[in-house]
Amino acid sequence: MDQYKSVVSNVIRERRTIRSYKSEPLSSDRIEALLAAAAVSCEKEFGELPCRFLLATSEEGKRKVGEAVMSIYTEQKLYKWVPNKVSQFMISRIVKIPALLAVITRRDMDIQRRERNDAAVSSLLHTFSLLAWEQRIGMVWGTDEMLQHPSLKKGLGLQEEEQLHCLCYVGAYDKVPKAKPRIAANQKFTLLTERDELTNDNDPVYDTRLATDSRLYGAACSARADYGDFR
Repeated sequence: MDQYKSVVSNVIRERRTIRSYKSEPLSSDRIEALLAAAAVSCEKEFGELPCRFLLATSEEGKRKVGEAVMSIYTEQKLYKWVPNKVSQFMISRIVKIPALLAVITRRDMDIQRRERNDAAVSSLLHTFSLLAWEQRIGMVWGTDEMLQHPSLKKGLGLQEEEQLHCLCYVGAYDKVPKAKPRIAANQKFTLLTERDELTNDNDPVYDTRLATDSRLYGAACSARADYGDFR
């Protein structure tokens, strides 16, 4: 496989989730340029991007995001007695992250259109993470269910018809984490022939949670499971 390796291939293989960042600032122009580059391929495939971005790079902006995030926990019964000092400490940690990128989409009642839109935005973010990695910029792509909490949406100024697709923590890095074990793609690969039936009986590693009318879509889901979801 070495003969197929290239700069792009190495970036894809070497990218890691980064949770520890250098203290150096990250300009909004730099992130905007990376997003614009990542959006090019998606726009050709899906038309206008069904999302907008909310970026915080200043201390004031990041503090606002941190306060909105912590408002989720302070409203939960389990956390409502958390001392203010603890809350402020967590906010200060968020403020130290060079850049916070909120990706915002509109809710769509049409299921197929909503899935296509989600795929377009996810594709853009995957490309963005790779382009950023090439410049020694790492990120965490957060998709926790609590991101849909009304307090967070209100704190970030989302409209009624909008939802938070994800919250990305972005910054330059010094140290690259070790690679975690991954299931090889060939262990999720089944070659169909004319005599094969579209059943799960001849696929020893088929995950029933990925069952769908399209076997190709199942393969795509398996690939995502193999390479991680960028969290």
